[in-house]
Amino acid sequence: MTSATEVVKSAGPKLVPFFKTVAIYFVIFMPHDQPSIVGAIIKILPIISLMIFVYLYGRDQADEYKWFSRRILTGLIFSSIGDVCLVWSKDYFQFGMVSFAIGHINYITAFGFKPLVFRVGLVGYILTLICKY
Repeated sequence: MTSATEVVKSAGPKLVPFFKTVAIYFVIFMPHDQPSIVGAIIKILPIISLMIFVYLYGRDQADEYKWFSRRILTGLIFSSIGDVCLVWSKDYFQFGMVSFAIGHINYITAFGFKPLVFRVGLVGYILTLICKY
C-alpha cells in the first residue's frame, strides 16, 4: 500500500496546471452581469486541467481502474458544460442543472454504492430538509 506522501510526490507535480488555473480564475474577476465567452472559458479552465490530468493518469492505469477514470472524466465534462450554461443563467439554467445532475450521477457511479447504507442516506436527507426549512 502506498502512503499519502508517495501519492502527493507522484501526482502533485501533475496537478500544478490545475492549481495555476484556479489561481487565474480567482485573480481575474469576471462580472456576473456581463456573461461572455472569455468568462466561460476562464470559469472552466480548472476543470479542463483536471480533465487532462484524469485522462493522462487514467490511460496508464490497469483495466480495472480505467472504468473509474472514464466515469470521473465524463462527470468533469458534464460539470464543465453545466458551468458554461450557468454563465448565461437566464437562458440556460435548466440545461446547466441537467448537465450537473448527469455529471454527479457519473461521480456517484465512479465511487460506487458499496456498501450501500440506507440509514446514512436517510439521515443526510433529513438533515438537508431541516437545514433548508
